[in-house]
Amino acid sequence: MVENFEKIQIAAQAREDKLNDSLRIRVGVALCGEAAGAFEVLEVLKDEIARRDLSASVQEVGCIGLCYAEPL
Repeated sequence: MVENFEKIQIAAQAREDKLNDSLRIRVGVALCGEAAGAFEVLEVLKDEIARRDLSASVQEVGCIGLCYAEPL
């Protein structure tokens, strides 16, 4: 049982280290973001990251509270 926990802990730490070593871009895709074009922005970001072979990830997140400034 302890061995399984240690394996999970090591894998989780490796994943966290990998995430901390790369750029993370979060795009708000709640209703306000969707209405302001967040999904188009999300698609362009993912395409550009792939095209440029960058070490970055794009994550969809919910409301970030700045509706007037969407998409962020």
